[in-house]
Amino acid sequence: MLKITTKREAELNKYICYLIFLICSTSRAESIDQKISNLPISTQNWLEQSCPKYLGPSLWKNCMEREISALNQGMPDAKTMSSDEKEWIEQSCPSYLGPSLYKSCMEREKIALKQGMPSLSSLSPSNKKWILDSCPRYLGPSLFRSCVLREMNSLK
Repeated sequence: MLKITTKREAELNKYICYLIFLICSTSRAESIDQKISNLPISTQNWLEQSCPKYLGPSLWKNCMEREISALNQGMPDAKTMSSDEKEWIEQSCPSYLGPSLYKSCMEREKIALKQGMPSLSSLSPSNKKWILDSCPRYLGPSLFRSCVLREMNSLK
């Protein structure tokens, strides 16, 4: 299981600082290539992996605009979460999704964790096992939570 390391958190904070710089120092008339060139190499690589040139000019441009917009809005962090919650979110929201999907995923999963996971303590051991077999944790917090709630309601 992967953990968010201090290095990873620092890297995300660095992205946020660079994005603030990007917002302050770029104009709307700048080309996408110019906007990308102002970013740190690691962010440029992330964008290039998310929006490969083989998509063609129009899809590449749309992809880059979407991803740069997500970066400009800022990336959510998991600083206030427990290490187990951070680990669960990182498994559910890998960075290879690209900035916009990563951001959406992180926001969705953080909301699910904030809402809390349903308690299975009132269930018999067999029903608890049945629900946990039906709702594996690898679904991620939001889908796991929805699944458990749905299955618990079906037992009533």
